[in-house]
Amino acid sequence: MRCHSEGQLDAMEDMGATELGVAVEWSTAGDDRVCELCEPLHGIVLTPEEARGLLPRHDGCRCCWTPANVGEKDEGQKRTKKAIDKAIDKSVKAEIPNKSNRTPAEQKACSSWRGASLTTAKTRPKSIL
Repeated sequence: MRCHSEGQLDAMEDMGATELGVAVEWSTAGDDRVCELCEPLHGIVLTPEEARGLLPRHDGCRCCWTPANVGEKDEGQKRTKKAIDKAIDKSVKAEIPNKSNRTPAEQKACSSWRGASLTTAKTRPKSIL
């Protein structure tokens, strides 16, 4: 999955795509198999540089990158720094084991997922169309 994800990013950059959205594959969207780690990330819009190394989110992850800003409606997308950071925080918080006293900040510090420490640019790219 990691090689597939990075290949998708390479291909989209080669085609001139400047933004990408983290999305659960269309065949699984809305089913009850979407996990609590990935669900909050659905619809975040990142630059290819920000997206590098974020997928797979976990073992068995079914998420993939889809092009963003190519004429689709932006309904359901998380585009602002605040919305993206909130989604990442919610995803990292879901890593905290039950009955743990660990704070979200502590979980971010010990998370093995690269996205836990992602610095999202304040200025977000605009649509290419």
